[in-house]
Amino acid sequence: FAATSVSHVLGRAIDRDAFAASYLNHLGRWVSRHRASGPEAILAAWRDRDILIGRRVQIRASDGAYEGRARAVDAAGRLLVEDSLGNRHTVISEEVRILD
Repeated sequence: FAATSVSHVLGRAIDRDAFAASYLNHLGRWVSRHRASGPEAILAAWRDRDILIGRRVQIRASDGAYEGRARAVDAAGRLLVEDSLGNRHTVISEEVRILD
């Protein structure tokens, strides 16, 4: 398991209060969009920004790991992964690592 911090990734210290305020303001806009247009608008925006679809990934869960291709995000926002045998898996809270 590899963890990091925003400061480490950016290579500089950040103002945590400003970061939290910016995050909450952006979150508020998404909540407003959801209320106005429903969940499909949020899912469409997510799909426009998705970097996983079509990529080879490794899924790690408490009961083991497997590899496959990220195929889609379903209507509930869950990642759908197809393994090498063609089996579809629904990823809810597992660790996802990009392999390619």
